[in-house]
Amino acid sequence: MRACAVAFREIAGSFDVLIATQVFNFIYETRAALRNAAALLKPGGVMLGSVAGITQISRHDADRWGPFYSFTVQSWDRLLRESFAEVSIECYGNVDSACAFLNGLATEEVDRAVLDHHDPDYPMSRFGSAENSSFTIDGVSS
Repeated sequence: MRACAVAFREIAGSFDVLIATQVFNFIYETRAALRNAAALLKPGGVMLGSVAGITQISRHDADRWGPFYSFTVQSWDRLLRESFAEVSIECYGNVDSACAFLNGLATEEVDRAVLDHHDPDYPMSRFGSAENSSFTIDGVSS
């Protein structure tokens, strides 16, 4: 474990961009993971992340490691703001796309007009852009 902490310190503040799609639903310590993501970024670096909201449970994943959370627009925004300076959230989805997803339909099987319609009451996916102003390791900012 100590070796991991040393390795993390060596790469902290090294990245311009971190992309994390559909990962945070499976991390129990979400706040710690977001703090670490922010610490990996250079000042001004950006994390592009997405999380699921309306989703079925993957039995394979649930039996092994999660998922632990489904996020609302508000919860994803608040969590990102705890670790990042600038946050922008966009959501996509509607009741028809949610039903298609839950029924296992592929994008090609659904009319494009159905997918293009956005209903804020049925957000399927939440996408966040979060910018780091500085990074912190062990309470020390750079």
